[in-house]
Amino acid sequence: MKGCISILLKKLSRFCPKWGKAHFLSFRKVNMPKLKTKKAAAKRFRVKPSGKIKRDKANHEHLATKKSKDRKNRLKKATFVSDGDRDNVLSCLPYR
Repeated sequence: MKGCISILLKKLSRFCPKWGKAHFLSFRKVNMPKLKTKKAAAKRFRVKPSGKIKRDKANHEHLATKKSKDRKNRLKKATFVSDGDRDNVLSCLPYR
């Protein structure tokens, strides 16, 4: 493949000197910078196949002795992010 490219460059440079090797290599694809995922958000949220974002409820982990059983059981269950917060969470998770 390299041989074919060098032959093609030699032929093109005869007709047009600006088609030398340096000019040909300037056509390489330039990648955009990668977006970083916010790791705190990646640990807390999961995007479901339906597009909804699943999250855990707060206040389940600490000071459990003064909370009733019903309240602790209710806090165990996961829920979905509200529509108002959806865009903020998705901006933290660029590669869902």
